[in-house]
Amino acid sequence: MRLRAVRFFALVLLLNVMAVSGALGSGRAQSRFYDSPYTCLIYGGYGNNGNILDLRSGLYHTDPRTQANTLYTPGELSPDHQYRAYLVWNQRPDQTNTLYLYPAKGGTIAVQDNITSPFYFFWSPDSQRFAYTYANASEVTLSIAHADGSGLQHVRIPTLNPLDVIVNGWSPDGRYLLIGTREWDGRRWTLWNTQGQLVASTGAWDWVERAEWSPDSSHLLYLASTSSSSSMSVNIFNLATFSERAHALVASTNYVNTRWSSKGRYLLVTYGTAAPDLIWHLDVFDVDGPEYRLSLETDRSKSRSIEQAAQWLMNGEQIAYFQDKTLKVFTPAAHETLEIVANLVKGPFPAPNQPDRVALVERDAKLVRGGLLNLDGTQRTTLFQTDGDYGDAAWSADGHYVAFTWSSGRAAQRDVHLSWVKADGSGLKDIHGFVDLRDVEYYGDRVVFLVKEAAASDFNLKLLDLRTGAMTPFGNTFSEVLYVDTEPNTGDYRVWWRDQHGALGVDAYTIAGQLPTMRRFNFGLSQVAIKNPPPFFVAPGGEVVAIKFGDYLIHEYLQLSRSDGTTTHLIASPDVGLGDPLWSPDGKLVAFTQAVRNPNQTSLYTPITLEVYTADGQPVRSISRPGNSYGNLAWTSCQ
Repeated sequence: MRLRAVRFFALVLLLNVMAVSGALGSGRAQSRFYDSPYTCLIYGGYGNNGNILDLRSGLYHTDPRTQANTLYTPGELSPDHQYRAYLVWNQRPDQTNTLYLYPAKGGTIAVQDNITSPFYFFWSPDSQRFAYTYANASEVTLSIAHADGSGLQHVRIPTLNPLDVIVNGWSPDGRYLLIGTREWDGRRWTLWNTQGQLVASTGAWDWVERAEWSPDSSHLLYLASTSSSSSMSVNIFNLATFSERAHALVASTNYVNTRWSSKGRYLLVTYGTAAPDLIWHLDVFDVDGPEYRLSLETDRSKSRSIEQAAQWLMNGEQIAYFQDKTLKVFTPAAHETLEIVANLVKGPFPAPNQPDRVALVERDAKLVRGGLLNLDGTQRTTLFQTDGDYGDAAWSADGHYVAFTWSSGRAAQRDVHLSWVKADGSGLKDIHGFVDLRDVEYYGDRVVFLVKEAAASDFNLKLLDLRTGAMTPFGNTFSEVLYVDTEPNTGDYRVWWRDQHGALGVDAYTIAGQLPTMRRFNFGLSQVAIKNPPPFFVAPGGEVVAIKFGDYLIHEYLQLSRSDGTTTHLIASPDVGLGDPLWSPDGKLVAFTQAVRNPNQTSLYTPITLEVYTADGQPVRSISRPGNSYGNLAWTSCQ
């Protein structure tokens, strides 16, 4: 949110705001602002851009130039970050636009006026050129220029309907632009060079989709079909010979997934057939050799998606795939298949940044075994064997550690373990002696989790050092834990709990230093059912949070809570729908939108009001302007 505020403020400065004042439709007496410099809100949507609300005076300001010249695109940044392209909407009767370049060194370059939509823009991979297309009622124009806007060329793209033109973008080597068109004989992909010349086109089909370049730009694959057939084909177009081959897939195909090998010689295709069969297939093509290197039915497990059914290993020369519950590895060049795991139960769980290194659970006679191995079958490490319960593998974010929770024994002898090991299989450690262990979260070389050490006990928090195995208790105990999650921006470990009276609270733990530090937020609301962790909006500084409860846009509550335990009920009324709260960058003001539902209708009625409060819950302004939009809300300074 703060980044968006900075961007909008920069936009206001860029366009040299010339303010004109107007009165608000309604207002509330000003409350104390403290010393916050953030006393203006920018808001608006298409046709209502550039509105600036001054909370002190209750006046709004509009910039005539932002009303007349609205940035139609968010700006396309060149890969080398030297230029940003903007399409500016002129709001003239002909509804045309102007394309501008903003060099990083300063200044403005007007590229072209009178551009119509739809509009597509693409920088070349090397940042040396850009291309764009725009359409009118009867044709589509392709324009190509150097990065500074010089050498601009225009060429007409033949098509029956301008809305049927699809611009895919540049090839990885920057030699070609790929554009989909529709002519009298059907739809096809066309290739254009950097001079705007048409150099090749694929065959015509009733439908074409999903075009993908090989890593070396030597081949292009796309999916195609005809209205007379229920089957789909994978087509491979050779850029050296301008020829193509079509490989028909099994009839009634859906869920097609394609992956190139690292050098672009082989193509892996996994796909499923539609109901009632729901069979998954795996095909491997040599783009310049035999039609198939491998063709078989893959794992039918409902727990594994078609994208997970097969993958290239990091060496780019082998494929790991599942057939039934068996993990296998296929080498296209040698046409060789190896069986790695015979009876997979859970997984695999790939290591971050090292997808060939996986944790998994497999069945071994009457026991299950959790372990670690490479997808080619090497470097096996066993973490546990049990006939009891077991959970998913949990990798650290850096892929340095992996851990399993599992249990041994039965009934009163049940013992829950946490076992972990380094990614290379060394340093295996284990802790146990619990009746329950849950919600393991990594923080570098440490993990935090909740445990019960006896059947009738409360949950306790533990901090475990993975390097030494030292375990330290900290924080509060909890008789009822609703949810555990992490705060998206700070990574704080959060425990959502209810006390013996049913009151709701959240403990947020910052895991830093020797021991975590805690902030406790009380919300009460013993009568409010909580199905999932509610949206949690932390003010800058972290000492105040805004939280939304209730049914989305029907009956919502909004509260502010401080880490000292005090709570402010801002909105606690039936038939109220709320927008997400937006904190000012200094955390002293919060803004949100509100609308009241008409009991006799299913939709919210207007006007929607814009509410502004202090962090202490004191009202500042309530703004209602009929017909107004509060989209793109952002804080800025009025100074």
